Amino acid sequence: MKTWFRTALTAALMLGVAACQASVKEIIDPSLDQSNSARLVLYRTDTWIYSTEIPFLYLGDKEVGKLGRGDAIIQSVPVGTHTITARRPFLFVPAQAMSATSKYFEAGKTYYMRLDYQVSGMSGTYVSAVGRLSEADETAFNERR
Repeated sequence: MKTWFRTALTAALMLGVAACQASVKEIIDPSLDQSNSARLVLYRTDTWIYSTEIPFLYLGDKEVGKLGRGDAIIQSVPVGTHTITARRPFLFVPAQAMSATSKYFEAGKTYYMRLDYQVSGMSGTYVSAVGRLSEADETAFNERR
């Protein structure tokens, strides 16, 4: 009985750890000329704050995906100025914008944008946090910081 319980507990822990692994999703738009587009890497840091909240990310009016803790989305972007927006989820659908930034993208370049949650206040046991999009570099992306 103890061996069965130990085996079941170990399997459950391994599945839990596997489910928490960060994922990287690459989106290549077939309608874009890849030689005349930029590469945008949107990622979320590994911070524990609001780690269960999975915000929606938009490039202009188009949803490009959702970012869990430590996740990344690599997106081809046409040359020009585009707005990147992070929206909080409410009942599993996008709600209010929590952060937005506009950036000019040049062909052939890779741009890194980080979504990071920072504590904005505490009230008793409740911690409130604000998600912010900011520019990053390849080293910060690789370390998810």
